[in-house]
Amino acid sequence: MGIRHLKHSMMRRAPWLAIAGLLPCLPLKSWAAYSNYNSVLLGERASGMGGAFTALTDDPAATPFYNPATTVLTSGHSFSSTVNVYNKYVTNIGEGQDFAEAPQRLNRGGFRSLPAASGTILNFKSFAFGLSILVPDYDFYSGQIKGTGDTTAFVNRVDETLWIGSTFSARMTREDALGLSVYYTARSLSMTSSDRSSSAGSAVLSNEEKNLTANAVVSIFGYHRKLTPLWSVGASYRLPSLPVAGEAAYYRSVTTTSPYTSDVLNRSNLRAITKIPSKFSLGIAREDKGKNTLSLDLSLYEGISYRDLPELPEGAEQIDHLQTLNIAVGYEQVIREWLSLRLGFFTNRSSHPSPDLNSNLRQGDNIDLKGFSANFSVRTKEGTRFTFGGYYNEGKGNSTQLVGQQLAILPKSQQVFTMLVATGFAF
Repeated sequence: MGIRHLKHSMMRRAPWLAIAGLLPCLPLKSWAAYSNYNSVLLGERASGMGGAFTALTDDPAATPFYNPATTVLTSGHSFSSTVNVYNKYVTNIGEGQDFAEAPQRLNRGGFRSLPAASGTILNFKSFAFGLSILVPDYDFYSGQIKGTGDTTAFVNRVDETLWIGSTFSARMTREDALGLSVYYTARSLSMTSSDRSSSAGSAVLSNEEKNLTANAVVSIFGYHRKLTPLWSVGASYRLPSLPVAGEAAYYRSVTTTSPYTSDVLNRSNLRAITKIPSKFSLGIAREDKGKNTLSLDLSLYEGISYRDLPELPEGAEQIDHLQTLNIAVGYEQVIREWLSLRLGFFTNRSSHPSPDLNSNLRQGDNIDLKGFSANFSVRTKEGTRFTFGGYYNEGKGNSTQLVGQQLAILPKSQQVFTMLVATGFAF
């Protein structure tokens, strides 16, 4: 019943596109595998400000992702690394949950550790280079979704991505900068489910396993302009991903005890599709150096539909994306020359529509989230900074799951507590 180890090859693809005039004229066309785009906040300064970072700088782990043009504005050479040392998931599918009780369960259950982002920037005044590694998307659930006298169902699902890439930016004038980041991405999905239903002395047992890997190249163009000594604006556009490889394995067995029958479907080396959404972000910030900073970001994603396993409809998931707009607001207060406090609020809306009962395929979860963030940073005279804080996501919606040998729409609630630790160094 095990699934064979997946083999996938890595091929190189590098887009060569002109920057000049690109941002205002590119259409917003996207294919997406993500359910909620802001589940993981990247960087140390950026995560504390809710991800409102398109018009800001001084965060080597985050600027290549939010706006590569701002990397050239970073002072000197720098490095930062952010680790989500404690991701506490309070997720419930198929049963009601009181959000007010979530803080009482903060010290219970399991947790997940994620290396969210790390980056290095080498600045040569008129241009800059950088390298970064990111985990911009992560989803996890493990537990029972239905438990009655005649029906029991369990699901275990881990879906995550890793981006590795480089960035280049240059000053065009004293007020204007352009930048480009190119990432090689890897997605890994592992899902198992079991379902047991019984009636009239007979029981039906089903087991399902699905493993999927996919690779793609993603390019991000950025622009930044200094309007006044205090005000600045930024814009970034992430192109639709260029697929490199995608492979999956799928296993399903359905057994009836009386009369005894058993049906097995076992397929490997299947072609898999994962397409990362294009994204357009516009940001504005007011930064009074050494005092305080206020920033606002608007991010727009365009959706489309596809199936992740086109060769196997029985095991495919229907991915339907709606056009999605997210908002982020951030604030930073310099309390002392060596101590800063950051606060943020952000929306994390679902890109999926409400599940369709007439569909015989799994569909993406529809759960609109919102969150807030807070951290503080301590700087030393040697140029080292330490950041500690976190962020919180919460929301309610619906999930499509296999229950009683058929797909059902179940209520879903989610609260995710994330504790964050970061270290940075400027030289």
